[in-house]
Amino acid sequence: VLQLDLCGQCVLDYVFGKTLTRSSNCLPGLGIISLRGACRLTDTGLKALVASAPSLQSINLGKCSLLTQTSIYTLADSLGSILRELYLDYCPSVDAMNIAPAFKKFGHLQLLSVAGIETVCDEFVSDIITACGSSIKELDLADCPKLTNYSMKVIGNTCSELCSLNISNLHRLTDMGIQYLANGCRSIQTLKLCRNKFRGNIMEFCCHLVLPSIIFYQAYGEISEYLLPCAELVDD
Repeated sequence: VLQLDLCGQCVLDYVFGKTLTRSSNCLPGLGIISLRGACRLTDTGLKALVASAPSLQSINLGKCSLLTQTSIYTLADSLGSILRELYLDYCPSVDAMNIAPAFKKFGHLQLLSVAGIETVCDEFVSDIITACGSSIKELDLADCPKLTNYSMKVIGNTCSELCSLNISNLHRLTDMGIQYLANGCRSIQTLKLCRNKFRGNIMEFCCHLVLPSIIFYQAYGEISEYLLPCAELVDD
């Protein structure tokens, strides 16, 4: 495990070249790496890292602002058959529809986060769920404003093994979206909702789920877990 979160300007391509990625396959035992917030990491640096660590099963690239679709195809080509966890949340240079074809190579992906990528849309969700939805157990779609109930329908029809879903701050969702999830995703144990104002009784839709709790993000950054009678929450 290698964790370099929020390393900012310290993680530059040439630094990688002099340390971690001096030669191909120099990190054969590395299975998990987090580079979250590495704002100076480029596609070139990531390619060198992947060549040095061919056994990676989990990689966190959240908030890596310079990474583009090229990096996603590098991961797909090199790690597609073994990668289990991929975090791409809040990567502004990644265009969702341009990376969708790459997910056909992620045959065993179990966790995916694309939260905060504004180009994530229903078509993208449909494409990735069709490609690897049967293996997905954790999915984070928070802060993707284009998503509608259609995405929930696709997830409900395909992701039977889904255990955790974050659909916070998706203002186009309605009660019907939750109904789709309740009909198909019977294994969900954690459902994260934030700033979603459903009109109906959320528990009526979730009564068939194995939900120990629904997680609501409250004001002032506090997190509370409830079985609430209604999902409507108004921030202070």
